[in-house]
Amino acid sequence: MTLTIAVIGAGKVGSALARALQISGCDIAAVFSRRRSCAERLAQEVGATVTNCAAEAAALADVVLLATPDAVIADVAEELRSAGCLREGQSVLHMAGALGGEPLASLAGGPASLGCLHPLQTFAGGEAKEAFQNVFFAIDGDPEACACAGRLVEMLDGRAFQLPETERSRYHAAACMVSNYLVVLVQWAVRRYGEFGLAEADALPALLPLIRGTVLNLQRVGTEKALTGPISRGDAATVAAHLAVLPDGLEREIYQVLGRGALAPLVEKQRLTTDVCKEIAGLLENQRRI
Repeated sequence: MTLTIAVIGAGKVGSALARALQISGCDIAAVFSRRRSCAERLAQEVGATVTNCAAEAAALADVVLLATPDAVIADVAEELRSAGCLREGQSVLHMAGALGGEPLASLAGGPASLGCLHPLQTFAGGEAKEAFQNVFFAIDGDPEACACAGRLVEMLDGRAFQLPETERSRYHAAACMVSNYLVVLVQWAVRRYGEFGLAEADALPALLPLIRGTVLNLQRVGTEKALTGPISRGDAATVAAHLAVLPDGLEREIYQVLGRGALAPLVEKQRLTTDVCKEIAGLLENQRRI
């Protein structure tokens, strides 16, 4: 039986998921977004109806995907409750990685099953099914909602795992550091390259092969063996040279904090001599230069 889907929120994530599910054989029955132009654009892509409110969209589907900003989910849930538009057999799934079931609390005890479906992926706009393949999805909620979420993940060629509500902040914080803060680190590197005359238009392409190589190393040999660079080989002189050109402030502190993170497993597994570890650790202490 073909699943009918209502997508509430036509931003990057909601749009990517709608396109992917439509390619996977679902019927995207309705789209609603507070920015009607976004809803109309997505609806045209996936053959959906644009509705005037979230409740109208929800009434047309088996599965209601709330892809709105996190702060709006509870308001949309209250709208659905007030409208009385939900029915037995429906599932309402929000897509907020950091939130558990609390934004859907106003719908508890109602006819629809409730849950969370979060893809561990980043979206810049324009993605479709390929962006979800082999992606892990964190799911939680009522048994019926989890079963529905699992079915969607299977259709997308992803991998579902159960994430307890109590662990969502820990899960989301780690994802944020890996994805969002990687971008911050690259921005920092691009600025540093600009200081010796390499324009941003060239600096980013210069760094991307290094980033891709790091990701490939992670895929090939895992986190422990993928670590390269001066700390991994005990090169205290190079670490000192790096710190000598970094001004006091946030970027120097970031270098030192991440450096201590790189050093810790090497100390634990005795990959470097005690003297080298102490020398590098001393360099990485968060102290301002005098």
